[in-house]
Amino acid sequence: MANKSKTDKPKRYKRTREEIECCDKLYDFIYKEYNVSTLPQYVFMQIASLYKGEYTKNTREPLQISIFDLYDMWQRKIDFLNQTYEYNRTHGKEMYGANRVCYDLAILINKYDSYKRWKEKQNAIHEQEKTFAEQTKRMKAISVVKPVQIQTPNETDISDIIDEI
Repeated sequence: MANKSKTDKPKRYKRTREEIECCDKLYDFIYKEYNVSTLPQYVFMQIASLYKGEYTKNTREPLQISIFDLYDMWQRKIDFLNQTYEYNRTHGKEMYGANRVCYDLAILINKYDSYKRWKEKQNAIHEQEKTFAEQTKRMKAISVVKPVQIQTPNETDISDIIDEI
């Protein structure tokens, strides 16, 4: 075992400016979509543990979801989450505020694997389109060749014919 001194501190997760801005957008989105003015601290702690890679609730190993992916997923899946809420509400399971946010977050966490596969397919399609565009550009450059006129010595000039007449 390695000896740890008392001065060793655990590594802190440092967020980039883009992550902070995306996190603010996510929280604004949640406040707006769920029509809440405040959320309890445990909601923020759950989201923070996700992007730090410390989320272990109901998982075999720690799960990490980038804040960008979480925000993108939430935006893309909000219609599905609203349908799920309506289904639960009509079946006597009403949730409001932080309870609904946590429930929807759990759904998103469970759907993360399919989201990753979808995102990989989208990246592959994007790369394929990019490669196709580059090949098309090269093909156009090859096919656009300036025609070169070759003059043969047997050609007679029209002015020579007119002079003879």
